[in-house]
Amino acid sequence: DALPIYTLTIGQQLWLGAGIKLPTGKFSPNATELVSSANSQAGTGSVDFLLTSSYLLVIDNWGLTSNLNYKINQSASDFKFGNRFTATAFAFRSFHFKKNSVSPNIGLLYENLNPNEFAKSKIENTGGYALLGAIGLETRFNKVTIGFNAQLPLMQNISDAQTKINLRGMVHLTYAF
Repeated sequence: DALPIYTLTIGQQLWLGAGIKLPTGKFSPNATELVSSANSQAGTGSVDFLLTSSYLLVIDNWGLTSNLNYKINQSASDFKFGNRFTATAFAFRSFHFKKNSVSPNIGLLYENLNPNEFAKSKIENTGGYALLGAIGLETRFNKVTIGFNAQLPLMQNISDAQTKINLRGMVHLTYAF
């Protein structure tokens, strides 16, 4: 008797992108209170550039998704926010019900912020890094996906430890056309 043959369904996608962020809000830094004035204003006032990549690997109902993003900030009013690098990696398992699915996930997020600058000089106590663990869930109904996750810091040093990331979360709604 022949043994039954089991085949794996494997799929993958790679997306690369670039973009421009236009100036938002009004930005005017206070030279004596640079850190607090930069953190309390509605926008950056600068044109910034974005580079992004996304990779998805699915084997049967298991998957891995990763993202790399780099934001290149420009100056506005002699102030420049530090460039920002972020990387994420999530593993997930999908459970399918007719045209719908539920996918619990777990992953890591890494953020690295370069120091801010004023008049081309680095501002002390800015910049840093954080590594966070995350757990979440995505639910897909036809063309609509709703997802959320909770993120807990594992390691961090933001603004020379003057800023602490606590538990934070993310919610998203996606429509595929």
